[in-house]
Amino acid sequence: MTSDLRKALDRILEASRTKTNWNNQDRQFLKQFRECLGSPTEVAHALQVSTATIYAWEKKTKGKDLLPPPPEKQLQKLSLLIAEKHVKSLLRTDTVNGQKTGLYDVLMRMRTVPEMMQRASVCDRFWVLRSGRPFVAANDAATFELFQNFIKDTKTTFFFAFPIPDSSQDPEDRMFRAMESFEVLQTKLNSESSSFADRIHGIRINTSIEANELGLVDPWISFAMAEYSLDGRTAYQKSVDVWMEFVFDISNDPQVERKQLVWLELPKEEAERWKEKRSKFWKRARQPK
Repeated sequence: MTSDLRKALDRILEASRTKTNWNNQDRQFLKQFRECLGSPTEVAHALQVSTATIYAWEKKTKGKDLLPPPPEKQLQKLSLLIAEKHVKSLLRTDTVNGQKTGLYDVLMRMRTVPEMMQRASVCDRFWVLRSGRPFVAANDAATFELFQNFIKDTKTTFFFAFPIPDSSQDPEDRMFRAMESFEVLQTKLNSESSSFADRIHGIRINTSIEANELGLVDPWISFAMAEYSLDGRTAYQKSVDVWMEFVFDISNDPQVERKQLVWLELPKEEAERWKEKRSKFWKRARQPK
């Protein structure tokens, strides 16, 4: 399903890039594709355009009055919706009766997958720190393809940090699942001879002391940090964002467990302090190998 959506988007982008005007067949294909991703209102929100714009893109024309295609740059954002659709299917992140969890925007800001990817696209560096949870892009072929397609259009350098076992620890322990998954990701990137492989870095966390200092004190804890480029700083009015991953039970039935993974965003001042407290690690990680 995800692969088919990606192929369909590639066809749409090609038509937007190469055709001066679109015929009704082009617009019908766009409409059918959009319907696979969501309602006109949902897609408009993701693309940051009006709902009327979506209807205008899909509207058929009469006779020979053909109109130019939608801008390719805006259509590229549809890849974020494909990613969200796929990751939701993997992690069962659908909400109950359309309701978000009660903490949404109350204690801390929650971010969705498309929002995280949008921010990653305007970074100098984007960091993911994991221990007992694997990097999803390594373990799922469709997610790996989405990851490849996403970073092709960015200049962001990605850092994946993970603990490694010492001589007294069992490499099979749950704490080292992130390490195992990065090794798989690196093998895939090398086999693909990806032109962007030099922008993907695995950073080893060498000791349990260093892991604890970073905050990776339990296998279920994960962090992400965005160090924004000039475009990102202009868009979000800050230099850094930090998120912590949590698992919530979103079921209304106490007898049924339904888990949802969410990323909670630290307030601006807390994010800056979080980054500063770990400054030695960032410096080490950026040193040429």
